[in-house]
This record gives sequence, C-alpha cells and structure tokens, in this order.
Amino acid sequence: MVILLSDLPEEVEPGSLMEMLNEYYPIHKVEPCGPDCKGRPLEWKVELGNADREVANFVTDKINGAYWKGHHVNAYCPIFQ
Repeated sequence: MVILLSDLPEEVEPGSLMEMLNEYYPIHKVEPCGPDCKGRPLEWKVELGNADREVANFVTDKINGAYWKGHHVNAYCPIFQ
C-alpha cells in the first residue's frame, strides 16, 4: 500500500520522513516522486509494505494536516493501487 505526501520543506531527507512515519507504522520505503524528481520533489511516495487499506487510511489520517518542520503536511492514499 502507498501513501503520497506533499507540501514538505525543501530540505527534507528520506531518513527524517521515515523517522516521523515509523511512529504510526513500520515504513518499507520512502522515495521522491514528481516530474523527473529533479530539484525539489513535488511529492514523496511512502511504501507501507503489506499493509492493507485500513492501515494506510489510519496512517494517512494521522499525518494529513500535521505541522512538521514548519509546514502542514498533505497526505493521501490513492484509491487505485
């Protein structure tokens, strides 16, 4: 299952994202995504491994709108995966 994050600070690192997200569920992988991922990524893709929709929605609800490093994080779980 995948969650997408946006509106993160420019200086965000995958390791700091994993640290924040691991509070809610063990994260499999975090990687930038967007147009060619050159420069600042538009979104970050978070892979939850074998998590089901219920877990993905729980993590998304906890993160969406959270104030992290001076920014309000936008998180959503795509319907079709």
